[in-house]
Amino acid sequence: MPAGKAHPALAVADVDVVARAMVAAGHPLSWNDDIPGLRRFHTRDGHGNRVEIQQAQDSD
Repeated sequence: MPAGKAHPALAVADVDVVARAMVAAGHPLSWNDDIPGLRRFHTRDGHGNRVEIQQAQDSD
């Protein structure tokens, strides 16, 4: 059974590039703005599990 709430989050250098690639490959995604200042979206893996992709934060 796919995980509904618990999920991994991956931090990426450019979340917009990853989002465009996901959409181009036919994967649905939904943007989430619940945390101010954090750009992120959710999608599903091949087994239906929720996966979060978020913009990596600068360490400066």
